[in-house]
Amino acid sequence: MLIAHPNLLERSAMRVVLDTSERVRVVALTGDGGQALSLAHQLQPTVTLLDDRVPAPHGADLVDALAQRSLLVVLTHATERRVLSMMLRAPIRGCLVYDNFEPTDLLGAVHAVAAGLGWLSPTAAAAATWSLRESAVRARAPDVDGSPRLPAGRHDRDSSTPLRTPRAARNA
Repeated sequence: MLIAHPNLLERSAMRVVLDTSERVRVVALTGDGGQALSLAHQLQPTVTLLDDRVPAPHGADLVDALAQRSLLVVLTHATERRVLSMMLRAPIRGCLVYDNFEPTDLLGAVHAVAAGLGWLSPTAAAAATWSLRESAVRARAPDVDGSPRLPAGRHDRDSSTPLRTPRAARNA
């Protein structure tokens, strides 16, 4: 486990929480994005905790680069739906919003992500739900020419011909 956080005291506090679990071994702590990349390359941690305020090295996308080396859980102060929705499109496995999780949630997130699952704090989960709803509304909106959009894989042969339902799918 690698912890990349800009504040030394908070990094240390996270380590104390994570060290309470026999299943978690913190291998490194840093407050620098370049050093986080180097440590991730060298140590290959299963999970990396990344505070979104950690400065990225010049010209690097820190989230993408770290996600290539480790499963990534992002810590953020962002609470705006659009910001969180954009963040959730990145290759991260978990997102914890400060002031919306407890120390046990930090451990839960690390355990879940290490097991191949995801983890979202309630604020991040709400943003993900909002984003899915917004996508569904856009998908149902008519095209520019006013014709309704069809679900992926469906083709409108002509507007007067209803799409056929296979016999096995009918409730007859």
